[in-house]
Amino acid sequence: MRREDDHRGRPQGGGAESGGLAFVSLLGGGGSLTPRLPSTLLAAALAVLAAACAAPPPSGALSFPAEAESFRRPANLKQTMLFRPAAGTGPFPAVVLLPTCGGMQPHVVDWAERLTREGYVTLLVESNTPRGVPTNCVRPPPVRYDEQMADAIAALGHLRTMPLVQRERIAVVGFSFGAGVALRMASTRYQQQMVAEAASLRAVASFYPWCNTSSSEFHSRGMRTEGLPSDIATPTMIFTGADDDETLASWCTERVDRLQTVGRPISYKLYSGTTHAYDSRENGIHGRRVPRGFFYRYSPGATEESWQELRAFLRRHLAP
Repeated sequence: MRREDDHRGRPQGGGAESGGLAFVSLLGGGGSLTPRLPSTLLAAALAVLAAACAAPPPSGALSFPAEAESFRRPANLKQTMLFRPAAGTGPFPAVVLLPTCGGMQPHVVDWAERLTREGYVTLLVESNTPRGVPTNCVRPPPVRYDEQMADAIAALGHLRTMPLVQRERIAVVGFSFGAGVALRMASTRYQQQMVAEAASLRAVASFYPWCNTSSSEFHSRGMRTEGLPSDIATPTMIFTGADDDETLASWCTERVDRLQTVGRPISYKLYSGTTHAYDSRENGIHGRRVPRGFFYRYSPGATEESWQELRAFLRRHLAP
């Protein structure tokens, strides 16, 4: 059964469309203003309006820490963080972590702790807060895939400048919304935006991503696109739950099966009895229904299995 409507936006009464109609009326587009403005002025005003409506949301001043620190769990998670392994002087391989639509969450920091202890520099990218967005879990999302991907590319670029990092051995790991961005970064088409950064990207891991066709509201350019691109070029592993009612696992597994038949370097791990965000302790082992209506449940077993799989996957692709 198709569930594309789960990620579709609803018309917003106070949004750009209603504002645009009001502006046209004021300029005399419907004969409501007397005398009418000159046609040249009206055309210019409409051109400005169209450009404003088509423009992506303004980017915040995303910045990265100049120095990495030993792992710590900060009181404020809504920030970009950079951690280094406690032992050794480096250089180390690195992992960029892209959070969910809710921004940086405790379970993403849990993954950073595991990875840092394993010997990776970890850069956790918070895209919402610099743009003044408390949550991106609304429709349409204020921060689109394009913006978070731009942040991820900038994160790769920042890591490449650090003597602490093995610049040619970097992975990206994304969660839910960030997982969709991670899949883009494994795509030949989207890697054309990355230039030098693409050479650093050795592996991509995507936790419970949206693999179906995504609606135009998720993209600044206003176009529908594949949730899982067909031109995956970077080794990619998807982690998904069989009971996920938000981003259906079958959308990923069926597409991955087809991509494998044509030699694309992608695989998945499917966990039975497991929901969306199964790695988040905040959901509890008995689960909870989130405001958007989906059911989330923490699975300690699936989380540990995912860690072992991710650790082996990164070792294969980031090892010297």
